[in-house]
Amino acid sequence: MHHTHSNKKNTKNILDINYRVDSTYQTPVFEPLLTIAHAKGDYLYDVRGRRFIDLTGGIAVHSLGHGALSAQLVAAQLQKTSHVSNYFTTEPLLQLCKRLVLLANKYIPSVPYKSTFVCNSGTEAIETALKFCLLWKYKREFRHKKHVLYAHNSFHGRTMGALSLTGQARYRRYFEPLLAHTRSFVYNDARDIAKKCSRKTIALFIEAIQGEGGLSMLDSSTAEHIMKLKQKYNFLIVADEVQGGLWRTGTPFACQHSGLKPDIIVIAKPLGGGLPIGAVITPQQVHDLLSPGDHGSTFGGNPVVCTAAHYMLDKFLDPHIQKKRERSAQALDAHIHALTQKYSDLIPLGRGHLRGLAFRTPRIQGAVSDIIAQALHRGLLILRSGGTKLRFAPSLICEDYVYQEAFNILDSILHEYIYPHPKPSHTSQH
Repeated sequence: MHHTHSNKKNTKNILDINYRVDSTYQTPVFEPLLTIAHAKGDYLYDVRGRRFIDLTGGIAVHSLGHGALSAQLVAAQLQKTSHVSNYFTTEPLLQLCKRLVLLANKYIPSVPYKSTFVCNSGTEAIETALKFCLLWKYKREFRHKKHVLYAHNSFHGRTMGALSLTGQARYRRYFEPLLAHTRSFVYNDARDIAKKCSRKTIALFIEAIQGEGGLSMLDSSTAEHIMKLKQKYNFLIVADEVQGGLWRTGTPFACQHSGLKPDIIVIAKPLGGGLPIGAVITPQQVHDLLSPGDHGSTFGGNPVVCTAAHYMLDKFLDPHIQKKRERSAQALDAHIHALTQKYSDLIPLGRGHLRGLAFRTPRIQGAVSDIIAQALHRGLLILRSGGTKLRFAPSLICEDYVYQEAFNILDSILHEYIYPHPKPSHTSQH
């Protein structure tokens, strides 16, 4: 099978011909490629019965595979109550807040963490963290503090506050001016971070692994430098663990690998097992300043979703699941290593179950859209990162035989792009 390496036109044709989705009445901010009928484990099935290997995990959401959440448990809570207002609370919410604080204090000691705010998404959690940082500034009467810092190539969300902390122009265009008091720094560049930090700094937001921004990982020397700057200038460190947290990189929090000790931790994606949730784990120094009315969320802490979160935490902490996760990470690493050994053009990226491939050759970097489209065409779902890189975010317990099938497909595609077939000669024969 021969493929052109041109660009979007080829990609568009592949998708239009084979996977046309009629989304006429859906607001066109998404371009759905498939209409999914059902899913199980590491596979998705569309309405025409076609099976797809899912190495996207719902974009790092389905950490235990599709269908892992207990429907019976969720249904039982639905029968009790599906929602109460913020004037009341529920046991699932109270216990979830406690569990997340204990988890953070166990694995990132010495902060210490005191309380949790539960909301509906990663973006909402980032907005909450930003508000808490500003509230800390005003209630502590730090009148000289003006700036919130974020990294180049970061991605913190699409609402206006989160977007103001997102260091990728393609997400920000059309929506500027954004918040005026944000400043960017070069990721893992200690000198630039030192230049941007000052007594005017309110907070520094950072991802320990940049899921959307190219899979760069925070190194330990930069983390140490940030913490020294924090001691010098007295600002808050906010760790965005929305994509990298809850064991996706092998530890409960991705920032553990670098030794970063954030004041505020933001988590979301895998916590609800596919149901919408976000959480902000706050330190004593922020907790003590908060009062009723400082923040809120109508659906935040929904008892059904909190029940699901308890179930997911139980599974994450199950020793049997932990062993499966370790085996799965080793298998994924082995398949990525095999590809990089076969093709010198490839560079491995990431850690644990948030992995990727970069390309040395500009021609292939420009073909990432085509590669992803060809993979979909052959029954494999993968992601991009940073525009020119491939990203994999499978379930944490994805088994080797699934990887084997997936990487055989990817191997065949990469072979065609890295070693393209010669163009047929048009010389006439007489």
